[in-house]
Amino acid sequence: MGKKKESLKEKANPQRINNTILGGAETRFIHWFEKIAPDWVSPDLMTFVGMIGTFSILIGYALSRVHPAWLWLASFGFFLNWFGDSTDGNLARLRHIERPRYGYFLDHCLDTITMLMVFIGVGLTPFVDMYIALFTLIAYLMMNVYVYVNTQVHKKFQLSFAMLGPTEGRLMFVIANTVMIFAGMVNVTLIGIEFSIYDLFFLAWMIFLFWLFFSNVIRGIVKLYKEEPPLRYHRPKKRA
Repeated sequence: MGKKKESLKEKANPQRINNTILGGAETRFIHWFEKIAPDWVSPDLMTFVGMIGTFSILIGYALSRVHPAWLWLASFGFFLNWFGDSTDGNLARLRHIERPRYGYFLDHCLDTITMLMVFIGVGLTPFVDMYIALFTLIAYLMMNVYVYVNTQVHKKFQLSFAMLGPTEGRLMFVIANTVMIFAGMVNVTLIGIEFSIYDLFFLAWMIFLFWLFFSNVIRGIVKLYKEEPPLRYHRPKKRA
């Protein structure tokens, strides 16, 4: 039974790769929080806190059409979401109370719901075109699919690319929100089409995500093709 449980943990908790700009500081904070958090602060509670953050983001973005100051609520939501999402699984691992399949399933499903609500929220603001927000969401979800497939193939859960991970992504949203609040709407015209500077920011992000996806997929296919070259099929000889 013990070996079976250990095998289950290994399958559901593959090697995590998280080489990011803020990774060191984030890890130190998580270990500090685990030491001071009372026992009643459970991983499920932190997951709930993260989802409160998600709904705060959506509400803040939607209400920014009424007044840009509501973007402060969205930014606070990103903090709550980071706090809950970064500590729930780590708290379970540090306390050795993991539920491997439950945690993996719940975490990634809620992450998908969170990003759906975030990008729809961005499109609901008066600053970013909804189509641009949704295409950026598509690019982000494609990267998620790559990460999950790559995890199953190589047993390595890659959380970071180009020294950027989920925490840096949330920080970029907060910076964009702050610029929206203080600078307001700023439009530019490119090739005869008017964009807001925030449209251009998300377009650049979308292109970067598409590039990450296709470059990593092509590299992965080439690597696996070399490791598993095609086999020649030999038709069984018919018996006389």
